[in-house]
Amino acid sequence: MRTLTEAFAPGVPSLPEGLRTLVVSPDRSVEPGTTVRATFAFYNFGGAAATGLRVRFSLPEGLRYVPGSARVDDRALDDSTGETSLLAPNGADLGEVPPGVERRIALSYAVAPTIENGAPIELQAALAANETDVIGSNVVRLIAQSAPALQNPETFASLEAARVAEPGEEILVAARVHNSGHATAHDVVVVLPVPDRTTYVAGSARVDGRETPIDERGGDPFGFGNATVASPALAAGATLVVEYRARIDTPLGDNTRIGLSGAVAARESPEFELARAELTVRSASRFDTDATRLVVDAPSEVEPGRRVRVALVAENDGTCAAEDVRVRLNLPEGLRYAPGSRAVDGRSVADGETPGSFGFTRVEAGRRVEASIDAYVVSPAVDGTPLPISGSLQWPTGSRPFERSLHVRSTPRFLEGRNTLTLDGPAQVTPAAEVRAIVRIANDGTAQATGVRIVVEGDPALQLLRYVDDGGEARVQPGGVDLGTLAPGAARTLAIVGTVASPIADRSEIRLRARLESDQTAAVPLGQLELVVRSRPRFSPAGATMAYTAAEPLRPSRHGDVHVALVNEGTDVARDVRLQLDIRSAPPSSSATSSPARAPRRRSGCASRERSLAARRSRCAAGSKPSGCCPSASPRSPSPPSPSRASTRAPRCGRNRPKRSMRAKRCSCGSPCGTPATAPRTESASARRFRFAPRICRARPRSTISRCSTSTAARSCGRKPA
Repeated sequence: MRTLTEAFAPGVPSLPEGLRTLVVSPDRSVEPGTTVRATFAFYNFGGAAATGLRVRFSLPEGLRYVPGSARVDDRALDDSTGETSLLAPNGADLGEVPPGVERRIALSYAVAPTIENGAPIELQAALAANETDVIGSNVVRLIAQSAPALQNPETFASLEAARVAEPGEEILVAARVHNSGHATAHDVVVVLPVPDRTTYVAGSARVDGRETPIDERGGDPFGFGNATVASPALAAGATLVVEYRARIDTPLGDNTRIGLSGAVAARESPEFELARAELTVRSASRFDTDATRLVVDAPSEVEPGRRVRVALVAENDGTCAAEDVRVRLNLPEGLRYAPGSRAVDGRSVADGETPGSFGFTRVEAGRRVEASIDAYVVSPAVDGTPLPISGSLQWPTGSRPFERSLHVRSTPRFLEGRNTLTLDGPAQVTPAAEVRAIVRIANDGTAQATGVRIVVEGDPALQLLRYVDDGGEARVQPGGVDLGTLAPGAARTLAIVGTVASPIADRSEIRLRARLESDQTAAVPLGQLELVVRSRPRFSPAGATMAYTAAEPLRPSRHGDVHVALVNEGTDVARDVRLQLDIRSAPPSSSATSSPARAPRRRSGCASRERSLAARRSRCAAGSKPSGCCPSASPRSPSPPSPSRASTRAPRCGRNRPKRSMRAKRCSCGSPCGTPATAPRTESASARRFRFAPRICRARPRSTISRCSTSTAARSCGRKPA
């Protein structure tokens, strides 16, 4: 929160405009000596009195308080010392303002007698009370209007002979500049060139009678080429005298006029010429040397868009000044003038109706002037277009033409940042899915590109490559997509579409590359896309079949083949596929249960098989493996066989047979794989029915497979299973 003391401190920005009730008259511009009246009104809209109210006005630079002008509701404030408390750091104490009461505070300022032209004046008032923070009024900005006046009858140039106007004699060259205005003139420049056929006397330059450090190396300390600042500030009513001595050259023809022309300018005043002073001399001017030439700052071959500087340098090599010298620069249609580039002797000049026309009132003998313009090579442009540039120099006693020709070199251009290949979709794809990429190209050059083509290279896994543009859809040929001709500044967009192969392995990587080629430029890579394929195998119950192909029923002590066919309906190869068959016996038929004679034999056979199988297991456990015995688990997997295997328990008569697990061959995606399974033999003469239920198991380690578990005849463990 600010205080009134901080409100108008130097360097502190204005307060926010909380009350827009400050009225200033006049309210726009003021002149030196003008009286400014400021009135600040405010109203207590609250329901309680404002206590400790203080008001302060700002006192900007350039204004002075008018003693006795401070008022509070038409009541004068005490300012016996010529100062008012309204301008004090703490402001004026107005006491208490009851609710619903308005106060009007006013005072007058006087504009200082000397103030710079265009100086800004900001006025603002502020108030504060015990119950409120500092509140600022609106800011009123005034502009001081004040200007010097250098062009008046008392400002003139003079040319006088020290004794007589004869060759070899000295003459006194002077310029008198008087400021009759009301403001200071800053950076007063007096141009007072050494008259023709005279030579500057070194060290003779004076400003107000004092020696001034001036560059005299050119022998023309106040010439047009130097633009010497004679005085940094010339106050109102002051006079500046610039003078030097010159010696008339010898020999010199009779009746030669020696003329003196000058000019005066300041920051606030435009340049104006001084009245001409003359001595009669006879001479001639010349511009026929190599120093007068047409300068084109560019090589013979230019590109469209290049900026070219065209200048005509004229040097007077005669014996007198050249009056009314005119320069004209002519540009061809392929060059366009750059506005604001006109310059004379390196100084910018205002544009005219004909930018290439320049005029010089006087060019002293031996003096060099330069007129220049800038131009741009038109873009686009046809390659090889000639650009003839011409110029002319005219003076009262002669003229001289100039000429130079340039040629356009235009080429197409393809920037890497503007010619790209981007993916339109996710980076992870699935088999048989479409992949879409966008190709954007743009000719940022200055000539058309011919033979434009997009060469597309994709991995074999990306099939049926084609492109889509405004003309429709077509296949991508080995030579690329032919786009023909691309004009300068033109752009094209097309889509590259391909289909992912199916089937395909999971995590396969697919790459798609493209480059831009044309007849005029080298190949431009557009980028490379990298895709990852997510694929998997798939098995469904509908795709698995099982059939018992034998023509005759299953007989006791016989085997039958059951064919199981699986189909990988996915898009990737299924590895380590295992097929588990659950073999269950159906309840015996009525004929089988009615034969009491075979039941004892079936039980006896079951007991015999249990004893034989137990003996074989004990021999295997003791380290003796008879031929055909079930091998143990792989050494890499020493864990005991699964309880679900047939080798872990003896079959029981009348119970379901053990499950049979076998390894199927590797199943490629989309192709069936068949596994023959041997049906178990029956244990009695009674007819039995068996149910086969296949289950597919994947991702089981190979070490858990036991070939013995595929045997369905527990009694014939030594037989090699089917």
